[in-house]
Amino acid sequence: MKLWTHRHTWIGVFSLILLTGCAKQADLEALQVQIHYLNEELNRVESGVTAASTRVSELATDQERLRPTIQRSQMDVSFRLEEVEREIATLRNQLETSSRRHDTGQRSLQEQLESNQQRTETISGTVAANEKKNQEELTRIQQQLQSITREISALERTLVEVKAESSATAATLAETLTESSKQPAARATATLDKQAGENNYDYIRRLFREEKYTQVRDQYPQILAGAESDNERAGIMYWYGSAVQRLGDERNAILIFEEQAKKYPRHWSTAFAILKQGHAFRALGDTDTAKLFYQRVLSEFPDSDAANYARRALE
Repeated sequence: MKLWTHRHTWIGVFSLILLTGCAKQADLEALQVQIHYLNEELNRVESGVTAASTRVSELATDQERLRPTIQRSQMDVSFRLEEVEREIATLRNQLETSSRRHDTGQRSLQEQLESNQQRTETISGTVAANEKKNQEELTRIQQQLQSITREISALERTLVEVKAESSATAATLAETLTESSKQPAARATATLDKQAGENNYDYIRRLFREEKYTQVRDQYPQILAGAESDNERAGIMYWYGSAVQRLGDERNAILIFEEQAKKYPRHWSTAFAILKQGHAFRALGDTDTAKLFYQRVLSEFPDSDAANYARRALE
């Protein structure tokens, strides 16, 4: 626009010079060169304006063409913005709800913690009391165990002494029995009152049941000498010891039963022989030693009839 103005200005000047007739030839040529330059510049500017107008038109066309897309994009953005706002609101509500739940949960946990702490203190006190009680009970049991151990040791020593005395007396008794068996047969034969078909075991058992305890004691050497087997001898010795015990001679009865148990440990009467040893010690006032013999019956003959009597004696 500015070049167009300059162009018309120079044309005006040139026309004025021509009209006045005062222009020189050189000035005219210079003016023509400038006019030609200005025309070229004007043409270039006009070409640029035309191109710019074309570009503006194209841009306007593109704008119209893209307007629906832009509008849809704007709508999508608006819609998405609304969704984001709704999500933010939802998250804010969830956050507030979670915060309230957290506060409630924290208070509940605090209350549970305080309750658990109280329970822990109570349990700790109970445990401490139980430990103290258990320690006292353990101490008492240990003391009882020590006392029982001392009693067992004393009873074992007594048993050893009794066994030693039993062995010595048994040897003496054996010698006595041997000497008695050497006495004249006429005296022994005169006292026998056996029935027809009655062996020596049945004979001594019948005498015991008839309560002829003195006769059993006096005739024992000959009855034993006439026995035909160890099984019969074991039974004869048992009834002999039982008769001596019935006569009140508990000590000799103990020795007789001990001798029988040593010689015939597998005989049926051995369990009763040991049981009667316990009865003899109890009759002598030695209940501790008596318990040892009852326990011996239970240990060595647990399934025997004598074991039932031993259990009742220990109750």
